[in-house]
Formats: sequence, C-alpha cells, structure tokens
Amino acid sequence: MEVLFWLCVGLMAYAYFGYPLALLGLRLWRRQPVRKADITPAVSLLIAAYNEEKDMRAKLDNALSLDYPQEKLQIIVASDCSTDKTDAIVQEYAARGVQLVRLPQRGGKTAALNAAVPHARGEILVFSDAATFYRADALRKLVRSFADPGVGCVSGDIIYTNDVQTLVGNGGSLYWRYERWLRQLESDLGSVVGMAGCMYALRRALFRPLGIETPPGKRSLSQSLDDDFLTPLRLRLEGGYRAVMESEALCYEKVAGGCREEFRMRRRVIARAITGLLYMRAVLNPLRFPLYAWQLVSHKVLRWLGPLWLLGALFSSAALAAQPLYRGLLAAQLGFYLCAVAGYLSEQQRLRTGRWLSVPLYFCVSNLAALAALGKVLGGRPDGVWTPIRR
Repeated sequence: MEVLFWLCVGLMAYAYFGYPLALLGLRLWRRQPVRKADITPAVSLLIAAYNEEKDMRAKLDNALSLDYPQEKLQIIVASDCSTDKTDAIVQEYAARGVQLVRLPQRGGKTAALNAAVPHARGEILVFSDAATFYRADALRKLVRSFADPGVGCVSGDIIYTNDVQTLVGNGGSLYWRYERWLRQLESDLGSVVGMAGCMYALRRALFRPLGIETPPGKRSLSQSLDDDFLTPLRLRLEGGYRAVMESEALCYEKVAGGCREEFRMRRRVIARAITGLLYMRAVLNPLRFPLYAWQLVSHKVLRWLGPLWLLGALFSSAALAAQPLYRGLLAAQLGFYLCAVAGYLSEQQRLRTGRWLSVPLYFCVSNLAALAALGKVLGGRPDGVWTPIRR
C-alpha cells in the first residue's frame, strides 16, 4: 500500500510539476528558435459554426476588420447543418466576399472543416470558432512563423474572459495560464502536442481530412476526432514538420460557464483526444519519436489517467491510516476535496467566496471529466457531435 500511495502521488506530481521542470532543463541546451518574418501569404479563414446566430455577425465583423491585406484574405463559414438564422446571417455578408459552405447533415466540427477546405484558395488555412474574436493583428502574428520552412502548423494564444465570474471559470483561466506556459516550453523544444482549436494555422499543402475512410454504414470517425489535437501528431508522423505556438497571436473567448458546462466540455475534449491518440498511436513509438512520445505521455496520457492516481492515493492512504503520517495525508486529501465541494455549492448558490476555492473546484471537475471520458472510451461510447453552450 505504501508503494501504491507514493507511486500515485509521484505520477501526479511528475505530470503537473516534474514535466515542466524537465522541459525547462532541456530548453537550456536544445532550444529551437523559429525563423520568423513579416510575410503576408494568402490566407483562408475557416469558421466552423452550428447555430451561432448570437455571435455570427460580430464574428464576421471582427474577421473583416482584421489588419491583413483584404485581397489576400478569404473568409469561409462552414455551417454544420445549422437550424437557426446562422446561414441567413452569413449570406448577408456574401457581397463582402464571405462564403457559406453548408453540410447536408450534422457531422461535427471536424467534418465541417473537411467540407470547407476544398473551397479554400489560401496558401495558409486558419481554423476558427464562431464565438472566438481575434485581435486586429492576430493573423499577421500567426503567419509570420511560416517563414520557417520546417514549421507546418502554428497555434495562437487565447485570453479567456469570465463575464459571469464563476468559480470554475476562474479556475479554468488560471489553468490556461499554466497550460500556455507549458505549450510555449514545448514549442521552444520543437513541437507542441496540441493546438488552440479556436485559432491555429496550417499550410494548405499539409491538410489531410480526418475520418474520411470510415466504412459505409458506420458512424463517421470525424465525429469522434479533434483536428486541433491530431494535426500536430499527423505532421510528426508524415513529415516531421513542427507545430509551434505564437504567443503574440491573440484571440478572446468566454469560459465555458458553470461546473456542468465545464465538465461536459472537458469530458468531450478528453474522450475525443484519447480516441484520436489511439487512431494515431504510432506517434507514441519512442524509437521513432523519442522526444515527442515522451511529451505526449507526460503532458496528456498521465493527466488523462490522473483520476486513477488520485483514487489510488486516497484508498491506499485510508488503508494506511493507522500510521500518523498517512492519517495526516488522508486528512489533507479529504480537506482538498471538501474545498472543491464548498466551491461547487458556493457557485450553485451564487455566493461570494474566496477565489482560492476555484483551484480545487476546477481540478476536481477536470479529473471527474477525465474519469467519465475514460469510461466512455473504454465502453465504446464516444461523444457525438458537439452542441455549443448558449448563454
């Protein structure tokens, strides 16, 4: 039991603290700077949308006002069979060059982007969500890394806004600051292991549709795959291109909302990521990709398995509670989880509490979502197409 306890604690500590420290150490002697230049290649901005009438006008106004040569910017909205006024709003902008590509039936975000890309004329594809708004210079900052021929994909950076000031939203914002720092470290070493799905760019020549090879009569695999996670993996498999982060290319997005919305979103993202990694498991081969396979296991796999380490630590310390050391460690764990429960109740009752409760609350919501995602994948019940949260 003692071995189990310290193994579980050690794996969690490594995933959240040891791995970043290892990246910092590696960066001292293995840093790979990106050769950037102020270039303006032709860009196709692809906006995936499903029932986005609330944000679509603002999104298109934002896209059309970007500081980028208009003759080199193509805007395409990929409507995933929207049933509200989304398509009609997009058509209002047709005279300003905005194109609408509508799926005949719902297929999910990845399927919508697969359908839109054949209409793209740009040398660079930029993938965006309808509820994400770009800073004016975002495209200029995003594409300058493509001056480096070894770069195949570039991720932008997100600033999360928490208008409703939920505790879990505060926790999510803090977590993203940590995640942003981690991705920058990975980028400095070579490649990140995931893109910001609401803003990333890819060389048009490197695009490959995901999930298209699904046999007739079967559920489309693209409904269970996330392009923003699998794209950097595929680039490593196919040609060794780098996927890097551009911290100066900024966009703004609202946090998911309350605990239920965050749980639902995190469960979906993790389940699709696990499915995607199984789909491209060859990238985990340490003989072919020693650094990248290590990054994937450290950054993603160990965190997805985090609920198992937490449960192992909890039950093993309970079994060892006769010893003062483990009794104290058990009490510390229970106290942490009680803080998460207090944060949840405070959010449900809209009480004003200390923001420090946001950390245990978000940590527990994320790990509960990971546990649910593992159950879905192991049970063969992946999430279906995503319905965006409306507030």
